[in-house]
Amino acid sequence: EFDLEGIFEGELYPDFVLLWLLCHESRVEAERPVECWLERWSEESYRQGARALDALRGGVERAIALLGRGFIDHRANTTLRDRLRSGELNTQDFYRQILRLVYRLIFLFVSEDRGALLVPQAPLEAKETYLNYYSTNSLRHLAERVRGGAHSDLYQGLCTVMGLLGDQGCSELALPALGSYLWSSKAILDLESCALANRFLLEAIRSLAFTQRDRSLWRVDYRNLGSEELGSIYESLLELHPQINLEAATFELKISAGHERKTTGSYYTPHSLVRSLLDTALEPVLEEKLTADDPEKALLEVKICDPACGSGHFLIAAAHRIARRLASVRTGDEEPSPQALQGALRDVIGHCLYGVDLNPMAVELCKVSLWMEALEPGRPLSFLDHHIQCGNSLLGTTPELLDQGIPQEAFKVLTGDDKTMVSALKKRNKEEQDRIEFVKLYMGCLPCILVNYPNSHCNYNHVVEGRKRLGHMFGYGSCGWHDVFHVNWRGRSTQDMIGQLGPSLGHGKKPFEEVFGDELLLARTVGFAQELFKEKPWLEFAMPRVIGAEIRIYHIGKMQKAA
Repeated sequence: EFDLEGIFEGELYPDFVLLWLLCHESRVEAERPVECWLERWSEESYRQGARALDALRGGVERAIALLGRGFIDHRANTTLRDRLRSGELNTQDFYRQILRLVYRLIFLFVSEDRGALLVPQAPLEAKETYLNYYSTNSLRHLAERVRGGAHSDLYQGLCTVMGLLGDQGCSELALPALGSYLWSSKAILDLESCALANRFLLEAIRSLAFTQRDRSLWRVDYRNLGSEELGSIYESLLELHPQINLEAATFELKISAGHERKTTGSYYTPHSLVRSLLDTALEPVLEEKLTADDPEKALLEVKICDPACGSGHFLIAAAHRIARRLASVRTGDEEPSPQALQGALRDVIGHCLYGVDLNPMAVELCKVSLWMEALEPGRPLSFLDHHIQCGNSLLGTTPELLDQGIPQEAFKVLTGDDKTMVSALKKRNKEEQDRIEFVKLYMGCLPCILVNYPNSHCNYNHVVEGRKRLGHMFGYGSCGWHDVFHVNWRGRSTQDMIGQLGPSLGHGKKPFEEVFGDELLLARTVGFAQELFKEKPWLEFAMPRVIGAEIRIYHIGKMQKAA
């Protein structure tokens, strides 16, 4: 894009020369359109971008392996090795903590290169102190020139900066308090107290910040890093599985048959498909909102939920479309200024976007992608934590469906089913529904029961214990309502045996957090209750996806609350 008015009024001769060289008619003259210079340049830039992206993916993988090896190798990290050896810290959790550390570094690279990290109103001296002595930019310059030794002072300094960014900030360094889970001490709990040799840290930063071409280092352009690049990196990491050898002090990433991409059904959505989906489904909604009495308010009331959000590629593309409309409404300009667009983008991300994913790593990367898009100098990032949640969005129900119960039509004999068992379950379901209806007859007396409850003869300790138990259970807000049913044993004799042994096995006493951890349950009517269902019983726009290893079926449209 060229600002013609600014070029001519400001007499910006270098910009005019660039415009002339790019748009001269010779650039589009050719026997065939595909042979013109503009097309050649476009194809060459695409090839260079693809090569750079491949190099960046490899750099991220090398950085993860280097950090993992460095933490295991350092002689001061005895506690870490003991926890890994005993199983208190499993390999996957250790891997995720390293990933969060890499996410932090990438976030700092992007925010520093965009000039969006430091508090704008801070004194110039504080900004210069951070940039010259504490920034990741200074670490990148150091990594370019120095290999590093066995000391761990650089990592200690980095941990100090990350700790200040968590919830305190530091006026002396112009650092804001970013908040959010990514910057909390829990995110890298086992790594914060560890030591890391400078040579491992600098080599990891070198792998992240530079690519090698023609025997020379080229700096990665993190200023213009987009969600597509992050999504591509995320997709490649899903196929890798960490392998640790504590005795040999090695940490490697290997491709395995049952890698996380297969087990969680994670697939990256191509940009062309995202663009088509937004053109056909989101644009009509936005056009309708622009005709409202208060278009700004109407646009901010649009709710978009991606139940398989991955790295956030779809959500970010949708946010940019809404933000451009919102900025135009606010400024009255068809082409709003970058400042107006950035402010609108942050408001859209904070008000309109919601996402769920089964893969915890994808959830964290989605937050990182959205944070980098929404980042404004000196502003916190914690507003996104409850918008992007980890869970299985295919499991869960709504209060309305729970009231209806399991329909009798669900108990149909299918191929391979035990007919006797199906009939027994169908009969049991009918009996349970009848009992529920019987109980409902007495629910009208509930206010009277509650009034007289303090005068009842219930054991006080029993009441207190019950309240604690319920409070603990519903502390997992997203697990308040669910329709998760575990399949019964098919064999009649086995089922009878379980029925006899059930009371002695402590049925119903399994720790609630174990069930939650096993199933990763998430009911959107509870997890996003305050946002999505506070005023209107429907979503403006959603993108549910049936995902499989071979085919993905997309369905988009206005969803009722029961969806």
